[in-house]
Amino acid sequence: MSRILAVDAGFNSTGCAVLELDSKPPSLVRARALVFLKTDKKRQLRTSDTLAEHAGWLFDQLVAETAGCRAVIVEMPSGGAKSAIAMRAMGITIGVLAAVREATKLPTVWVSPGDSKAAACGKLAASKREMQAAMLREYPSLDAFLPRRGGKIVQGKAEHIVDAVAAYHAARGADVLRMLASNH
Repeated sequence: MSRILAVDAGFNSTGCAVLELDSKPPSLVRARALVFLKTDKKRQLRTSDTLAEHAGWLFDQLVAETAGCRAVIVEMPSGGAKSAIAMRAMGITIGVLAAVREATKLPTVWVSPGDSKAAACGKLAASKREMQAAMLREYPSLDAFLPRRGGKIVQGKAEHIVDAVAAYHAARGADVLRMLASNH
């Protein structure tokens, strides 16, 4: 069994998808968006307390998601943060991802958002809707994992799940994945 975890990394919302590589084409085993729920501000002592709680929660969730997986594919946050707060969140997220890699000792492939868009849609400027349509064509079972409210897809959460699957799609030719495929 060669399962991998694909991640669209973000501090407030992170998309996760576990794919089974032994089937042709690879099949989606599970997928979800990890969304941190903020604590009650009255209980919050300092921003640093919340950031540490948030980072610990994200670490625990990602380590749990790696169960049964033999590798991890991560779409790293891009370096284009628009504010100091966004840059801080990106830095914390990268630190959490590095800690997950060290804790699990799983081989990790890093891709950029541009890699994911180019692999999914053939262009760097693909929209969220184009990405979703392309990944649904390529992985029809993805539809069952997209969160819905009132029968409609919740785009804010769905886009992170779609981007996680697109990260796998971008990394398909990576040496780590070829080695996993050849071991079976």
